[in-house]
Amino acid sequence: MNVSTFPPPSLAAQFAELKREKAMRARVYPHWVASGKIKKQTADYQMATLEALALGKPVPGMPAPSLDEVAERLEVTLPKVPA
Repeated sequence: MNVSTFPPPSLAAQFAELKREKAMRARVYPHWVASGKIKKQTADYQMATLEALALGKPVPGMPAPSLDEVAERLEVTLPKVPA
């Protein structure tokens, strides 16, 4: 099945994928660091970035999303504020 035929992933599905990816990296990164495939500093940075994403924290050096962008990602409609 082509991925384009699936509906957009829900927020719960996105967090489940982050959790799965974090668990996989926690298993393989120590082996990769020991074998020299990846530097420990790189592994630590990538794990910290993944953790920041999972917690909804902005990644250092990247602009924080606007409230409208967050609402769109969460698939919610914000109330209109009178001018």
